[in-house]
Amino acid sequence: SRPTHPPPTSFSPLVRAMMMTASPPAAARRVARRRGGALATLLSLAAASAALAAVAPWSFCGGAVAGAHRRAVIRRADLVEVPGDIKTGMTIIIDGEPQTILSHKSKRMGKGVGKTMMQTRNILTGVYKDHTLGSGKKFEKIDPYFVKGTFSYTDEETNSLVFFDEEFEQLSLDIALAGEGGRWLTEGARVKLDMYNEKPYKFSFSEEPEMEVISIDDSGRSDGAITVELANGEKMQGPGFLKVGDIVTLHKTTFKITGRKKD
Repeated sequence: SRPTHPPPTSFSPLVRAMMMTASPPAAARRVARRRGGALATLLSLAAASAALAAVAPWSFCGGAVAGAHRRAVIRRADLVEVPGDIKTGMTIIIDGEPQTILSHKSKRMGKGVGKTMMQTRNILTGVYKDHTLGSGKKFEKIDPYFVKGTFSYTDEETNSLVFFDEEFEQLSLDIALAGEGGRWLTEGARVKLDMYNEKPYKFSFSEEPEMEVISIDDSGRSDGAITVELANGEKMQGPGFLKVGDIVTLHKTTFKITGRKKD
C-alpha cells in the first residue's frame, strides 16, 4: 500500500516556515520569470546593437544616412529594358557612364526587329550622345540624390562654382554643367545640388534669385515698362517703378523679373 503523509497541519511551525521559504507562491514565480525574460531580452538587444555598430559604421538616423557618409549613398534601382521601360528624364548607365535620357523613339525594322533611337546627356561631363539600341537590351537605372547648399563664390582657376552644404563641406560644380542658372548666382543663394558619386552635376534654385539693378533705360514706352541692366550684365524689361540700386527678384527657371525686394 502507498504510504500516507500527514496533513500540512501536522508539520511544526519551523518546518512550515522552511517550506514556504523554499517554495515561493506561484504568482511570485511567474513575476520572477517575466523579469528574467525581460532582462535577457534587453541584454540580447544590447549585444546586437554593439555588433551592428562594430560592423556597420554607416548608421541611419530618422531615415537619413548619418554623419560623413550621408552623401556616399547612390540609390541604385533596378534594370530597365528597351524599349518598354525607357522614359525621358530617366538616368541609366551606358558604357559605364551615367546618362540622362533626353529623347527616345522606337520603331520596328525588317521582320519585326525593333530599334530605339535615343539621345542622352552625360551628367558628369555634359556631353550629348546619340544611341541606337536593340529591343530587349537592359541597362541599370540609377536614382541620383540631392543635398541643400549655399553658393559661395566662383573659382576662376578651376572654372567651377563653389557651394557649401548644410554640414559646411565644400562642393564644386563645373561651370559648363551649371547651364544658364550659373549666371544668376549671387553669394548666399540657396540651392539644391543634384549629386552622383559624392559630386554635384547640376543645381537648381531653392528660392527666387535676387539681382541688383545697375542702370535703367526709359524709352517712354506707352505701357510704362523700362529696360533695366542687372549686376550680371543681363538686360531685360522691367516695371517703370524700378530705380538704380533696387534689388529685384527673378523667376527660378525663366529668370524674368517677378518683383522688387522690400527693405
